[in-house]
This record gives sequence, C-alpha cells and structure tokens, in this order.
Amino acid sequence: MNIAYVLLALSAAVFCPGEACRCGIVEEKDRFCRAEWGMIGHVVSSTVVGDERVFGVIVRGSLKGNTGYSFLRVYTSTVGSLCGVKLGVNKDYLLAGSINQQRLYLGLCSIVRELTSAELLTYRPPPC
Repeated sequence: MNIAYVLLALSAAVFCPGEACRCGIVEEKDRFCRAEWGMIGHVVSSTVVGDERVFGVIVRGSLKGNTGYSFLRVYTSTVGSLCGVKLGVNKDYLLAGSINQQRLYLGLCSIVRELTSAELLTYRPPPC
C-alpha cells in the first residue's frame, strides 16, 4: 500500500470536524413552540430497552399536544451520538419534545427541566 494514501487518510480523519450533540442557544419559549408535545410530568420509572431508555411519567399537566393521559411512556436514546437525555426517578419536570414513530421522544434539543415545588403550582406555558 502506498504510504501517501495512508497519510492522506490519517490527515483527513484528524482535520475533519467531528459532529457532537448540540442544538445551539435557543430560548425555552422557542423550544416549547417548536415542540410537538409538552407536559408537566412526574417520572416514576426508568428502564432500558435495546438502544432506548423508556421513562414512565405521570402527567401532572398537559400543556401541548395529546398528553392528556394520566400515565405515558417517554423515550430517549441511550446511544451517545443520538443525544439522549437523563431524567431522575421521583422528580417533576417540564418536558417538551417531538413525536418519533408515534412515540413521545426527548433529545438534547427538547425541554427537560426539573421544576421546583413552586413552579409545579404556577408554571404557565409561553404563548406561541
């Protein structure tokens, strides 16, 4: 094998920018308005199924989309390059994300914010 080809391939690998999880600086209001669903939820379980983490969430308040049920499953990726999120069990969150394969999905650019007890009572979604 020609050494020039090997050096060219190595230099291309070193100087090519890598892609990482990022979504830019976007205000929470804009993320909420772009989301397909939104809720205030209490996480009661977290399990891994294949390459996905599945959170069991009790809906405390439906804010956007079809999240008016009392219990839902919310999905995220466990593969680092797909930018999954982590939620703590027995914690309350403001959640807003996308719908992927007819499932509620959270990613890095979704809204995943733990709420204080005061915010649980007073949070109102932004006007879109």
